Amino acid sequence: MHAISSWKASSDQDLKEALVAPGSLWDDDDDDIGSKYEVTLERTKEDKPIKKMSVFGSVKMEDVLNNRLEKPLDRRSFGKFCKKLFCEDQLEFVLTIMLFKEVRPTGVQYREAVASIRDQYIEPGSCREANISSVLRRKQLRGIKRTLEEGKDDMEIFDQTYREIFNLLKWNVFHKFEKETVLYKCVVDARSSMLWCCYRAQTPNCMAFFSVPEPTNVAHYRLYRLVASILGSVALALYYLHEEKHMAYYCLFANFLGLLLRSICGPRLDPFSVLVILVLEPIVRTFNILETKFVSNKARRWGEAMSCVWTLGTIVGVWLKCDPLVYTLGVSQTVTGYVHSFSDDK
Repeated sequence: MHAISSWKASSDQDLKEALVAPGSLWDDDDDDIGSKYEVTLERTKEDKPIKKMSVFGSVKMEDVLNNRLEKPLDRRSFGKFCKKLFCEDQLEFVLTIMLFKEVRPTGVQYREAVASIRDQYIEPGSCREANISSVLRRKQLRGIKRTLEEGKDDMEIFDQTYREIFNLLKWNVFHKFEKETVLYKCVVDARSSMLWCCYRAQTPNCMAFFSVPEPTNVAHYRLYRLVASILGSVALALYYLHEEKHMAYYCLFANFLGLLLRSICGPRLDPFSVLVILVLEPIVRTFNILETKFVSNKARRWGEAMSCVWTLGTIVGVWLKCDPLVYTLGVSQTVTGYVHSFSDDK
């Protein structure tokens, strides 16, 4: 029995297989045809400790059920956790209804699927009896009987039971699973960091003030690099065209100042942060030019500091009127900046 890992590729055959062996919905190795006694000894074995996954933001049970996350937050890991708590039947019911609504069987297939779900999960004393109230169970059985007698293909027939089991899993099981497998990390938002005067709760002490946004907003990073590269290009052009080389100082010093401030305290004192976060990013987002995503980049501060030193070397070259030094440092830094601003390689 193969595990059904994608609802989008599901078919009537997948639904039939899932109704025969519901465990295949979450376990690749499950080929059990109904007997649950074979796994009794497996439950008594000591489980290996789960390595926690660092997560920015929040984890939703819907993402786990749809298998959108990596191990240990995948569907199979959650299924094993449910099995450890003797409630995998409830998970299998939820996954079965999700597959049922995705496949949308009709005619004979619909009646067979509904009858099978009823016999396995809804009937009192069934092999995988759903943990629902007696009132809802009677109501569900009446609804199934009426639907089968009338010959209707009602895809919402199990919705109320599904919601009750889903919420039961979410509050009684998923939160325990989340606590055991997830290590949440605080997201330092670049916008609120830049407007630190208005969001003082995020900078309660000096240490917080001198922190940098983590994870890094890729769109912000690429826009910073683009602005710095444009300033570097203008500085090189001014240095080449003007006999008075000091005209290039303005652009180079602006670059140096922005890089220095970002390496020290992120966007809080950097003048270019206002341009990038409040002007350029909204434009990019409006025209959907760049995808907004976040990556962990703990070496970002080191990279900004090295760029700052590189820019300082270019300024020294301009002051000494040393053309080889200016063009070597300036061109290499500008080209590298353009490469970073037009690629996702961080």
